[in-house]
Amino acid sequence: MSLWGWLKDAFGGRPPEIEPEAELPAEEAFLRNLLARVTDPSDEGRVGIGDREFWAAVQRLLATGRDRTAIDILSRFVAARPDDHAVAMRLAEILCDKLEHATARPLLEKLATVRDHALRARFLLADAAERAGDEAEARRQDRKSTRLNSSHITI
Repeated sequence: MSLWGWLKDAFGGRPPEIEPEAELPAEEAFLRNLLARVTDPSDEGRVGIGDREFWAAVQRLLATGRDRTAIDILSRFVAARPDDHAVAMRLAEILCDKLEHATARPLLEKLATVRDHALRARFLLADAAERAGDEAEARRQDRKSTRLNSSHITI
């Protein structure tokens, strides 16, 4: 018997089959493809971040229980495009829904300075403080949101 034949017999004859990688769900593949294009300068302005298809894919991830995947992907979008406040706000809302206030806090503090998102960010900061038992901070955030709300009212 040859050495090769002996080795083959000794180790079961055939090498173990390698399982092919599982294919990503469509919404995750779509979002990861967009994410790859975000960093490509030639695609600047043509990447559909924030359009209806983008938000539908994020919502499908959440609806199917893949919250961690949605959080991971949105975090990467926020890192790649720190001035995209709508994506940052949605990420902060998801984190707050998962009671991950400590992770959401830096996003919310930044968004509290952005006019279009300040009121919601202050509300979420007050809610996080209240859940943590910090009533003074919750009241402070509530007062700031009340001032913001009254400054937005026009008669």
